[in-house]
Amino acid sequence: MQNSNANDTSQSKSRQSISSHPVSGEAGEFHSSQAAPASSALSLEDAEEILRRVYQSAGIAPPENCSEILCRGSKHTRT
Repeated sequence: MQNSNANDTSQSKSRQSISSHPVSGEAGEFHSSQAAPASSALSLEDAEEILRRVYQSAGIAPPENCSEILCRGSKHTRT
């Protein structure tokens, strides 16, 4: 029984350490404080570049009609 209590103590210390030292800005993490304001917008050229990079990172050849895909997508999301 003592072993489980000792384990519980070390786990709670670990939890306290994690919660008292938040990690921010590491690669792969997104924080809402880093989000662009709603009023800012990407240019079509920037959006095309991002789309191409997403395709390439997935190992897929990017389509030639990136701007058409982006424009078509924006029409579907507008209400």
